[in-house]
Amino acid sequence: MGRLLLVLFAVGLVVLVLRRVARSGNQARVTRSPTEQEPRFEKTTRCVRCGAYVPASLTVSSEQGVVCRDRCEKTNRPGTQRTSDHDQP
Repeated sequence: MGRLLLVLFAVGLVVLVLRRVARSGNQARVTRSPTEQEPRFEKTTRCVRCGAYVPASLTVSSEQGVVCRDRCEKTNRPGTQRTSDHDQP
């Protein structure tokens, strides 16, 4: 009975190791090379009205300078224009 348990344990251990090796092999193939990866960070700019640092894609330019879209653009001050066309249809 002891030998049977030992054999079952060994077979289970081998199966576990083979699964782990198969997973690591698949992950290595899926990962992109460093040149193909998307950049981690986006350039940020400081809003001249509220002082917050926001990604450049979320800003608009106005007569005073660069303004964040989330808060300061909603004030609808004259002279505000979009710097990117992400939200335009």
